[in-house]
Amino acid sequence: MEAEQAAPKSNVKLAEPGAEPRSVLRYHPKAGDKQMAILTLKVKLDVPMPQAAPGAALQAPPSIPAMTIPMDISVQSVGANGDITYQTVMGEATLVQDTNTTPEVAQAMQPVLAGLKGITGTVVMSNRGVTKKTDIKAPANANPQARQFVDQIKGATAASSVEFPEEAVGVGAKWDSKEQTKVQGATVEQTGSYEVTSLEGDKLTAKFTGGVDAGSKAAAAGMNVSVSGTATVDLSKVVAPTAEIHVHTELPMGKAGVMKEDVTMSIEAQ
Repeated sequence: MEAEQAAPKSNVKLAEPGAEPRSVLRYHPKAGDKQMAILTLKVKLDVPMPQAAPGAALQAPPSIPAMTIPMDISVQSVGANGDITYQTVMGEATLVQDTNTTPEVAQAMQPVLAGLKGITGTVVMSNRGVTKKTDIKAPANANPQARQFVDQIKGATAASSVEFPEEAVGVGAKWDSKEQTKVQGATVEQTGSYEVTSLEGDKLTAKFTGGVDAGSKAAAAGMNVSVSGTATVDLSKVVAPTAEIHVHTELPMGKAGVMKEDVTMSIEAQ
């Protein structure tokens, strides 16, 4: 399995520069730097139930239990233009203990967990945090069911890298972004808003919100995506030491109704 994402179209517009002192925010890891991260992923699906045949009972789809995935991150190179190329390698995923998870569901998840191990991702990111290219590869024997989680995992690492404006900013700074990304296989125009809540040297905390551009084709077709979260950023590292991201997606399914997906991700990296 391979998935490659071309350079996104992105525009960042500063709304408020924030308080003095201000600084120009740029990622500056060094080639050879390594991080170890733990990603916790929880997916909740609300799928419209088809009408049952007379006398037949409807059975709701089982919930997907939360899982933790260790990831090794290594910086491959840093270009003269500031572009950073880094690689992620997923380790052995495990289910989070949950009393709502039945043994049958846990057993069914085992092939998916096994399929995540060994998936590698190569990311090219500008020093402003703009993801230019993502290439995901999985071992030849990876379980196909693991594919549905790849986009969420890719989105988690991308969202944890805050995209910065060109200008110098301080605490209270706000900026907006607009970019194209893929959601459920469709190209979607998304807008985002960032705010710096703390800043000291290379370390800062930012909160962000986002969603589908109201004037986009995806919005006209009824698709709705909303993103929110916070991240503590260390400019010397490519993945935020901590991040919490929530993605809510609504996708029309014709007469059946609307499929809803809620993905909650948290990252802890060292």
